[in-house]
Amino acid sequence: MIGIIVILIVSWVLLYVFEKKNLGVLGGYHIKKRIFQFGVGVLFGLLLNGFAVFIHSKIAGQTWSIRPSIDISEIALSFWYHLKSALFEELVFRGAILYILLSRLKATYALLISAAAFGVYHWFSYGMLGGHIIPLVYVFVITGFMGYAWGYCFLKTKSIALALGIHLGWNFLTALCLDGSPYGELLFVSTDGKMLSETMGLIVSVIKGLAPPVVIVMFVKFFSRNKKTETSQ
Repeated sequence: MIGIIVILIVSWVLLYVFEKKNLGVLGGYHIKKRIFQFGVGVLFGLLLNGFAVFIHSKIAGQTWSIRPSIDISEIALSFWYHLKSALFEELVFRGAILYILLSRLKATYALLISAAAFGVYHWFSYGMLGGHIIPLVYVFVITGFMGYAWGYCFLKTKSIALALGIHLGWNFLTALCLDGSPYGELLFVSTDGKMLSETMGLIVSVIKGLAPPVVIVMFVKFFSRNKKTETSQ
């Protein structure tokens, strides 16, 4: 939580120095609309990642069952953990810096810079530095594409609310049914399924990595057009 407070302070300083703006430009205006965007984002993120898990399960022959003992407090802690994690990343990569970039560069360039930074960041967060080049490139491309999609959310809605919701929903679904750290398989557990061939495994991994950002961009285009979420600050 301290990290988020620090980021908010740094963001306020950057916005004031470079744009003479305050934190409101990140989504502090039109509160009811932002809450709605956040809620829609959480639901969409849950459904999108849930669909990705479902398709992968069908391909790999996995079966699912409800966890024998469900710890509600652990689920709540997981939700809080992923909310803080997603908020931190959104503030850093789709917050003040992206706002400043968008005010000085063409939108495409600003989004690409933000996406590239997000991809590099995951080398550190995944502890991959010094590893093989292929996994490094894969993680950079996959996380960079997702970062671009969330940056596009900010561009179209003028707020971090929708991207934060999708980010949270996506990560929280992972904690509910996939093996992860620090939380995993909180609600569902699965069999290992069949072993995919190296080629099929690669194809599935690439599709799982690249398809969701494309779907997110398409959804945001539809959402911003039909809900009129594009507002001037």
